Amino acid sequence: MQQIADSCNAGVALLQETHHLVSKSLYLAGFYLATHQPSATHGIAIFVRHSSPATITSESTPSSVYVSQWHTIETSGISITNVYCPPPAPFSVHTVQLPPACYTVFVAVDFNCHHTSWGYSAGEENGEALLTWAESSDLQLLYDPREPRWNTTTNPDLAFARVRVGQPLNLRNAIEPFPHTTHRPSVIAPHNLFYSLPSKPVLCWNFGKANWNLFSKSTKEGIAHLPPLQNRDVSAVYNAFCRMLLNTAKRVVPR
Repeated sequence: MQQIADSCNAGVALLQETHHLVSKSLYLAGFYLATHQPSATHGIAIFVRHSSPATITSESTPSSVYVSQWHTIETSGISITNVYCPPPAPFSVHTVQLPPACYTVFVAVDFNCHHTSWGYSAGEENGEALLTWAESSDLQLLYDPREPRWNTTTNPDLAFARVRVGQPLNLRNAIEPFPHTTHRPSVIAPHNLFYSLPSKPVLCWNFGKANWNLFSKSTKEGIAHLPPLQNRDVSAVYNAFCRMLLNTAKRVVPR
């Protein structure tokens, strides 16, 4: 897992089936454990890079090992949900609390659900229910049927995304499986959440190379030539003073 996180320059790592009861036994260099639901038979965890603070916004209540587990965090303006449903557990994704529609959302789901929409030859009731829930939550499945690694007996765990209007759908890639297992990690590459807007170039003053002796001499001479204060017209004198300062700065301060 460490090699995958480093090679992909991952910012967040979602783990399912951790099989750990103690949080201290879960470690990923360069990350901190944002949340963990302990379990000797199942369990989930979310790791976040040290440079990105994260807060837990909602989570399932630890109970039976046969009940769906899920945690939701928010980091860098993105809501991320990690969901795991043990094979004998009833379908209960509707209990997952997602943020309002204005949020950019990623949901990683392991529900052992089959459906033709994500590469299986036939669907089942749980698969239909999951697809209905995703559509009602305005989530889009991150799935590319052209990716050959999906067309296997068991496909990679599912991922959904909710993107803002005008934002392209995020990229997902199922990579090579863990050694001695059939589990294939998935890498999601979100698009930029912030876009630069074109603006007019602004000249910057290089005060480090300014001729301050000339500036001091020029301002003293300029003050002596300011118009006299007549009829208590302070604004006219003030405006003349500002123009004198700006003109002097243009001569002695490079840009």
